[in-house]
Amino acid sequence: MVIDFSVVKEELETQISHLCDHGLIVDADDETMTEMLGISKGDIRWVKEHEAAKAVSNVAGFKVYLVPFPPTCEHLAKHWYAIMSHALKTRTNGHVHAKKIRVYETPNSYADFPSGDLIVDQ
Repeated sequence: MVIDFSVVKEELETQISHLCDHGLIVDADDETMTEMLGISKGDIRWVKEHEAAKAVSNVAGFKVYLVPFPPTCEHLAKHWYAIMSHALKTRTNGHVHAKKIRVYETPNSYADFPSGDLIVDQ
């Protein structure tokens, strides 16, 4: 065994699911969406300046995950790979990192990172 799966699951919950599950993922450059959702200019500016994602709340209190890229399956796979790889390396003192992340858009469409595999509904 390389790592107990409960560790991976715990990091996935903390690093990704807690922030994104049942929320809306929005590109900080999407002025129409950020304005419609009432996202603060300060949060938008922070995401752009740091080129990092940030969990924010909108004026209605909905969970929003503001990202500095278009929230496509491919971009999210790359983003979440970086987060999980870092979290696992930190948790295991550099002994374990993520090999690949697969993000499903539909049951038949997904993107892998790294590797660039992309499956599109036929």
